[in-house]
Amino acid sequence: MHEEIQAAAIARGVSANDKGSLIRLALGASLGALFAVLTLFGDAGISDWDDAKVASINGIELEMEEYQRAVQLFASEKRSAITLGDRSLILERMIEEELLSQYGVETGLVRSSPAVRSEVLRSVMAGLTTEFEAGAIESEDRQSQEQARDVRLVKYLGQLRDAATIRWAAPEGEQ
Repeated sequence: MHEEIQAAAIARGVSANDKGSLIRLALGASLGALFAVLTLFGDAGISDWDDAKVASINGIELEMEEYQRAVQLFASEKRSAITLGDRSLILERMIEEELLSQYGVETGLVRSSPAVRSEVLRSVMAGLTTEFEAGAIESEDRQSQEQARDVRLVKYLGQLRDAATIRWAAPEGEQ
């Protein structure tokens, strides 16, 4: 970022003193934007802020652990060191993702769009499968692991069904 500001300053014929001012201005603006984003997080304020969360969007918390994973993923794909601007961008993207997710739920998109519903279900099933596979014993053979995963999935779906309130109308002709 520093090099970009210097290059822009040189292209415009800005003096060395002005370059330093531009750099300080850009850093100040970046920090100000970061602090503005941070102040938007909590409804209750900083005094009861939980260090395990990084943001709260309409009452839905983004966990610090999730943010750290995103930073690590970003760092693994970047050749240079992660900057404060990079961290801010990652956090902003996570907030935007949550806002879009909330919008999709509020508008009933998951219910009304078969394509969205299919993707959500596929993603949930993939997540559950990964979670179940992580708990599998490594010495089991592949077929045993798949059978154990399927059993755990059926049990988990049974638990969800037991905890849910499900009502339906009797099919026509069975009333």
